Amino acid sequence: MVENVREILQRSLAGDEISRSECLRLMEIENYSSEMYELSFVADRLTRRMFDGVGEVHAQVGVD
Repeated sequence: MVENVREILQRSLAGDEISRSECLRLMEIENYSSEMYELSFVADRLTRRMFDGVGEVHAQVGVD
C-alpha cells in the first residue's frame, strides 16, 4: 500500500530512501495543492542540505 504524501516526505527528510511506487505517488500530486507545496518545501530542504546552501547561476547572453 502506498503511504500518504506527508509520510513519504517525512521519511525523505529523515534520510530514508523511497520506493518506486512512492516516487510515482509523488508525481501524481495535483498542481497548486497543499501537497505540492509540501513537496516543494521538502525538495528545497534536501537540496540545501545536499549542497550546503550554495547555489550556482548559469546564464547565457545572445548577441545578434
